[in-house]
Amino acid sequence: MTLESGMKLKNYGRIKFSMINDKYYLDIGKATDLENPRERATYRALEILPGALVWITLIGMVVFSWIKPIWVAYFIIAFCVYWLLRVTHFSIHLVAAYKKMRKHLNIDWLQELADLPDHNWKDIYHLIILPAISPGIFWG
Repeated sequence: MTLESGMKLKNYGRIKFSMINDKYYLDIGKATDLENPRERATYRALEILPGALVWITLIGMVVFSWIKPIWVAYFIIAFCVYWLLRVTHFSIHLVAAYKKMRKHLNIDWLQELADLPDHNWKDIYHLIILPAISPGIFWG
């Protein structure tokens, strides 16, 4: 199979991947990218799993509140404690990052560059690469 760009795809066992890139899993964006029906079903099941777990949790709390209300109470308390710990952890790191940012705002970066021992700071380049492709390559 050849893409519009002239790049050839190789059928390697169960999965097509670019001859340039041996990491075939980087080219898989949806279940239909897989050729094997069993792999496609597994991929789709793993796509559905997070949403299904959310629905099972919400419906399970309502159903089990009549069947086993004590279990639901423990589950809700444990869930709230878990999220309290996550929010606390996030808040601590947010405050630490804010303090670090405020400290770095007060640094004279030009002086830091001038203090570099072996390099002229004008020879140091900051390069930002933003790759862009034609959508027709993958979705054509």
